[in-house]
Amino acid sequence: MLFMGAIMILKKSFLRIFLSVTFIALGALAIFSANAANNQPVTVLNIKGAITPAYSDYLHRGLREAKKSNSQLVLIELDTPGGVLTTTREMAQEIMASEIPIAVFVTPAGAHAASAGTFLLYAAHIAAMSPGTNTGAATPISMMPGGEQQKDKKDDADGKNKDKDSEQKKNDGTNEERLAGKAIEDTAAFIRSLAELRKRNAEWAEKAVTEADSLIAKEALEQGVIDYIAVDRFELIKQIHGKTVDVSDNKSVTLDVQSAPIMVYAPDWRTKLLAILTDPNIAYFLLIIGINGLILEFYNPGTMVAGVIGSVCLVLALMSMHVLPINITGLIMVILGLIFLAAEAFIPSFGIMGIGGLIAFIIGSLLLFDAEAMAGIGLNMSSVFIASTFSASLIGAGIYLLFKLRKMQNSTGVEAMINSHATVKSWNGRDGKVEVHGEIWNARAERILAVNSGDKIKIIGKENLTLLIDEYDENTDNKAAE
Repeated sequence: MLFMGAIMILKKSFLRIFLSVTFIALGALAIFSANAANNQPVTVLNIKGAITPAYSDYLHRGLREAKKSNSQLVLIELDTPGGVLTTTREMAQEIMASEIPIAVFVTPAGAHAASAGTFLLYAAHIAAMSPGTNTGAATPISMMPGGEQQKDKKDDADGKNKDKDSEQKKNDGTNEERLAGKAIEDTAAFIRSLAELRKRNAEWAEKAVTEADSLIAKEALEQGVIDYIAVDRFELIKQIHGKTVDVSDNKSVTLDVQSAPIMVYAPDWRTKLLAILTDPNIAYFLLIIGINGLILEFYNPGTMVAGVIGSVCLVLALMSMHVLPINITGLIMVILGLIFLAAEAFIPSFGIMGIGGLIAFIIGSLLLFDAEAMAGIGLNMSSVFIASTFSASLIGAGIYLLFKLRKMQNSTGVEAMINSHATVKSWNGRDGKVEVHGEIWNARAERILAVNSGDKIKIIGKENLTLLIDEYDENTDNKAAE
């Protein structure tokens, strides 16, 4: 009986211990889970500059890194004048397909999300701006068909004939205007679809494309273009803490970011190098240097320097143009223009090839990049002027040196001895031996010369292996040499 009571007491003690350990373990697990959720970092990406394929690659790698680190939010700090439209579409698609919520934050004060940046702002799950920033102007200038339609829309106050006039202009305009109008409609439809997806102001989004409208941060918040205004990333993180974000039709994420660690994934050397090489102006100069270097190497083979520099620059230029939207006609005209400029030095065309080459080069430069596919960036006119001046100067210097070389007297061989002087070694009336450039030659004169060993005499010709000589008049011959 006593034994059975001891067993019951022992069972109750074990039960108490088991329940105590279980409750402690569950509490610890709950605390650990809360801390683990709270330790999910916020990954910060920084895009500053034109939107080019370099930043598309950077965004892709940044999102991959955020997924590896189990980030709960990706914060993109944006400051851009615009960029390549195809690249912008790729980046917007990647943002929309992301399983991690993405916030696009136009910062710091003075920054802007112009043109292509507006599309990224609309594509984000969370859109924010700092005071003193602006967004909009999403229409490439080359795509605006003269502004005629916009003017008519403003002037038609009664609105009765607006649609009719717009349709008339579409049908009656030039082919270029019709193509520009189609491009605008396509771009406007794209930004409207982003606005509908993120439940933002679609009407203003279309105006940003069709009328190049812009807003400051306060106006953007009032008109439903953005969700927040914050001075810096820390203030923004405080504001969005606890926000529930729909990342897909059947998945929502509640942000717990107030005390989350911040992981900055800055652009590395690869991104910076690609950003430089995909700048249209840099790619253009690399192309010009490359072609000029190969032309100089072709006409003066063996120097190697011009050929090596030209080849490297040309490869880098072709790599850049592989990702940039270029016009093949413009590229061909640039190359032909440079070839014509170089040919002017060797073909006597009285400037026709040189002038024609310069004109072809300038026209080709203006057509080189497809401006309709680039929003807010492009080839500067100053770059065209500098490259034209450089190429013309380089070819002009080549022509000058060529004519100078042609006028120079031969300084080697037998021809170089004519009209130069020799030193008498021995002489007997009309025949003797003379020294020229350390060599002893037989010499003969047409008349008897009164010269002695060591005197200077003038070489006037050559007959087989005998030099024809005459008296050397120091004053006359020095003036002739000058």
